[in-house]
Amino acid sequence: MGVALSELGKLSEALVSYQKAIAYDVDNAQIYYSQGLAYAKLMRPEAAADSFKKVISIDPQHANAYSDWGLALTDLGQFDLAIEKLRQAIAIDDKNPYFYVNCGFAELASLALDQALHSFNCAIEIQAGCVEACYGKATTLLMRGDYLEGWSLYEWRSKYSHAQKHKRDFLKPQWLGDADIAGKTILLHCEQGFGDTIQFCRFVPLVVARGAKVILEVPKPLMNLLSELAADCQLVVQGAVLPRYDFHCGLLSLPHAFKTQLHTIPLPERYLYPDPKKVSFWSDRLGVNTPLRVGLVWNGGHQPDQPELWPTNQRRNIPLSLLLPLKHQGVVFFSLQKGRQAELELSDLKRMHWDGPDVMDYTQDLNDFSDTAAFISQLDLVISVDTATAHVAAALGKPVWLLNRYDTCWRWLVDTDHSPWYCSVRLFRQRTPGDWPGVIAEVKQALVERVTSSI
Repeated sequence: MGVALSELGKLSEALVSYQKAIAYDVDNAQIYYSQGLAYAKLMRPEAAADSFKKVISIDPQHANAYSDWGLALTDLGQFDLAIEKLRQAIAIDDKNPYFYVNCGFAELASLALDQALHSFNCAIEIQAGCVEACYGKATTLLMRGDYLEGWSLYEWRSKYSHAQKHKRDFLKPQWLGDADIAGKTILLHCEQGFGDTIQFCRFVPLVVARGAKVILEVPKPLMNLLSELAADCQLVVQGAVLPRYDFHCGLLSLPHAFKTQLHTIPLPERYLYPDPKKVSFWSDRLGVNTPLRVGLVWNGGHQPDQPELWPTNQRRNIPLSLLLPLKHQGVVFFSLQKGRQAELELSDLKRMHWDGPDVMDYTQDLNDFSDTAAFISQLDLVISVDTATAHVAAALGKPVWLLNRYDTCWRWLVDTDHSPWYCSVRLFRQRTPGDWPGVIAEVKQALVERVTSSI
């Protein structure tokens, strides 16, 4: 009954059945394994890990339990322990490609890039065309800066399981840089998040330069901001009826189409511009700029329809209370934080009279990214976790200090404090998984130096 309920998606009810089954048969490894899978689907990795651990105590040769235990530990940010469990699964069954895939992603999260490549290659040797392995290998290569092969393999992302819910069918062929598009109409369509659209719209002028008429599909919250993009293109809102076109290309396929390498990334100091009328509004409202004005973003938000991103979001976000050390008399802070949960976090701390920075909050007047861009234009610096607002500020050429989790996104590379994508971004990285206090201490020191140098 528990298994049937799980397959119907009734996971909480399934857990009740599993617990009743355990009461009848306390040493049945398969019941604990099924229970662990249900916890994992419910995004409860601690409970899942405990269940898989129990499986192994009963059946030490249960390879799947080792593998799923490793996945749960990866979600918890315990990367080294996850790798240990996943390698135990491989030791029991070295012909299962998905054990190597899971191990590869844990090694990637731990920044053991050579080991991750080895694991993904092993999976591909066992199962040629293994989608997850090809996608994982692409991500690893991009993180290493091996862009030519990385962009080519990154085309596997459209077949990756997490992308299937957003899969789209196009009536016209995909353009990947090979066909002559002079005089043709090409649809450039958004994919993934707002930040990705902002990051990769820099390639639109290069497509226009090929002589094509460009239709740029944009999420509604970005329409006004991207209308200021310095490129001759027609904007359409995502979800609207599309005009006629001859080719299509996803924005994240443009680096592959242009055979982009680290040294050929289009890197203008800025390529987006705020609405002048909105700039004037915020200039009048905020008045004369005296202390250092710093925008803050501490939470990347919550995507209820993308549970696969929840563990990463949890590692990316910072409790606002941890930013207490940034308080400085020479700095005035402004919230750039949208999202009900994070906004409540700020209001709750203010109500409790916390001793951290006094964060001014005008976010109720920020209705889209164009408003945010105009507001940012009046700031001196933006301090942000890895989220779309950081991309907006960087594309405007505004100094950005990015607070980066240990298991960084591939776009920020590793072992560097600057970004190959934005001239104005400075990276503050966790030295060990979960170490936000260490990051904040570095930011505090840099902030004091910035204030001192401006006196």
